[in-house]
Amino acid sequence: MRRLPYVVTFLVPLQSVLAAFGLRYAVYALLAGGTAVFLLRAAVRGRAAGGFRPVWIFVAYVGALVVLQPGIVAAYGFLTYAQFALFWLSYVYAYGEVDTALLTRVNLAVATVVAVVGLYQYLLDPTLSGFSTYGGVEVYLTAGRELRINSLLPSAMTLGAYMVVSVLLALTLPARTAFVKTAVALCLICAFLTGNKSTLFCLGAAGLYWLVERSERRHGLLRPMAALGAVVLLYLVILSAAGSWAPWLARVSPTVYRAVAPFFFTGDIGEVAYLLAYWAMLFTFYGGSGLAALAFGNGLGLTRQNTTFFGGEVLGDFIVAEGFLVQLLFEIGIVGLVLFHVVLWRVFRAARERRVPGRAGFDHVLAALYANMIVVHVFSGVFLGFLWGYFASLLSARPVESPAGHEPVAGLKDPVPASDAV
Repeated sequence: MRRLPYVVTFLVPLQSVLAAFGLRYAVYALLAGGTAVFLLRAAVRGRAAGGFRPVWIFVAYVGALVVLQPGIVAAYGFLTYAQFALFWLSYVYAYGEVDTALLTRVNLAVATVVAVVGLYQYLLDPTLSGFSTYGGVEVYLTAGRELRINSLLPSAMTLGAYMVVSVLLALTLPARTAFVKTAVALCLICAFLTGNKSTLFCLGAAGLYWLVERSERRHGLLRPMAALGAVVLLYLVILSAAGSWAPWLARVSPTVYRAVAPFFFTGDIGEVAYLLAYWAMLFTFYGGSGLAALAFGNGLGLTRQNTTFFGGEVLGDFIVAEGFLVQLLFEIGIVGLVLFHVVLWRVFRAARERRVPGRAGFDHVLAALYANMIVVHVFSGVFLGFLWGYFASLLSARPVESPAGHEPVAGLKDPVPASDAV
């Protein structure tokens, strides 16, 4: 059972393949069964694990909303926020630690498979011989729009977020083997072939954070300001040349053009404004919802209509939250949004404070993940649920003595001896 979380991490991106073999609910069964077994083992042989209080407060708050507004949609909404948190926290209670290096390698292996399938889809077979039913492929075939791949995942939006996170996690590995470098390249290419504007946005957020954080550690505040000025200058240079490279890119790869052009005020700028309009729509609904809805939300699962596991209910015209933070605020209110940010802040602090200087760490991943939460709702699905393993590892980690001049790394623990595996 010790290896179950890593097995689940490998299987989650392959759910469409499992469904083709009649195993559509296998991952959910493993999640539920694993959580129960871990909790039982923790009760019998478990080890103390601190640092989880913010997570338990958030989970308890979401659970209370289910009790107050019972129903199948609310129950699904609870699973959206809590199933992976409970799975990984119970695992830490049972076994004491998460081998995040193994988790990263397992995820990178399956992400590489997904990326290769995505490249095959883009270059040779958009429908994957009928296996892909994604609407973006249908639009490409029927309306002549740019091809947006989804590989084995439900949508291009989900695939892009998963690829970006996988790339950044791979960069945290201490050993950059030939496989790691190849996998990173494949995943990065696949991310841009989704046509998601969020791909460049998330990578840019991670890169900007890396630049500012690295400069601030070494040179105080002056160097980060200079670095930001250099980035702005570079952007202006590329922007000034957009009239030359944008038409060329539109001819060579309409998909990549769709992903990057709006950031340089060309391409489909209207879609960016459409995304921002979701925020305005949110407050329009709150205008008639009252203080209770503003504080505690309108109900779990309500914004997931059309994408929920069981179906869903419609609340006015607010069909789906385009951004995860919008979804949080709308469903569980300001209180829930604040509690979730407390969890993120604790994880970020642990990742930042205990990362080895000069190396990529989970705080860089969090920078990209938070940018993703602003513009899309992928974190509410199962495909990024494995990140709760890193959350649990960092929150439960304690300071470790290290040689002078070096900092310990939280959550990046040595593999457990085989004799301790149960």
